[in-house]
Amino acid sequence: LPDALFCIWYAGSREGADDVALMSARYDIGSTTWAQPTVLLDTPGKGDGNAIAHFDDKSGRLWLFHTVLQGGGWSSVFLYSRYSDDLGQTWSRSELFDEEQGMMVRTGIVELASGRWVLPAYDEKSWDSFCYLSDDRGKTWVKGTQMPAAAPLIQPAIVQLEDGKLLAYMRSGGQEHCVWRSTSGDDGETWELCTPTELRNPNSGLDMVRTQDGTIVLIFNNTAEGRTPLHVGLSDDDGTTWPVIKPLETDPGEYSYPSVLQSQDGLIQKVIAGGFGSLGHLQIFSARRPRFAARAGPHRAPADLQKTPSRKCGMAASNGDERLCVPGDWLLHLHEIALSAKMRCHASCGLPNSAHKKGPCSPVGHRTARAFFVRGVREA
Repeated sequence: LPDALFCIWYAGSREGADDVALMSARYDIGSTTWAQPTVLLDTPGKGDGNAIAHFDDKSGRLWLFHTVLQGGGWSSVFLYSRYSDDLGQTWSRSELFDEEQGMMVRTGIVELASGRWVLPAYDEKSWDSFCYLSDDRGKTWVKGTQMPAAAPLIQPAIVQLEDGKLLAYMRSGGQEHCVWRSTSGDDGETWELCTPTELRNPNSGLDMVRTQDGTIVLIFNNTAEGRTPLHVGLSDDDGTTWPVIKPLETDPGEYSYPSVLQSQDGLIQKVIAGGFGSLGHLQIFSARRPRFAARAGPHRAPADLQKTPSRKCGMAASNGDERLCVPGDWLLHLHEIALSAKMRCHASCGLPNSAHKKGPCSPVGHRTARAFFVRGVREA
């Protein structure tokens, strides 16, 4: 949103339950806290699921693409779309986006140099990946061909490369336990045969973004089993090699379903879902390439990051605080927002009493998962 972050996720008693609703929260740039989470959408008698948002900075329209379960697991979902012309204050009615059941989304729309919108998608029934394509800023859509693969692949994350081609990385449910990739030379209409990479994957979601300086930032679980650790990978040759892969999270539990983007100010914004027993939470990170050369020993953090102490990196900052430094010269500072923990009762969190396992809502009363957020910057 203009000068704001907008985060959406689903929450309820358990994944797929009828009481699961779409939640949202907003963070205004310059603020120190996130606004109280509110219910964005709660389909009566049906569970809400994966959703992505996209802000059109030309029209000011905020799009929402969301799934609703029909009682038969993820393969039963229908995909819907709706939009808001007042930055999410009010919404149009949800319209059926695809008449075929099982069509799902998880990563955000990529706007190409040509102006085309590419919405990564997948078929939950067959575990095939494809894209929806729009050349009129979301007014009409066509479905591209499936990405041919010898393994079940879903939840593609897509970036446009320097030469104009599209690169897709996908989660795999096969026995290879690795990330798969494909490329497209016609803006997502057709794709090359998917091939396995050397990057590990435990059948877990991933996301990536190509930054303003051409670096690809990939957030994923670089392990064959389990959804911890969570890693960040950096590539400066359009994904040909990944010379930097370092852990972001190594604690027990689950760190999964990342969503990542770069805002106009250069910050890398990332949100992940975490699960520890019955506690679900979201973590939101910001990162930038610091304005200093990477080196061992003392270093000076950018002034805007010096205000926010984070985790220890073992290198002393100029003001004596310790910062979280990972891959190369990347500096991260952490905005850890336990959004579910902010929900204290159904009057505050917006969920019905049935969403709470024991009495009123508490920090462990219900689980959050599969978050997505979007930021736009008002054009000059």
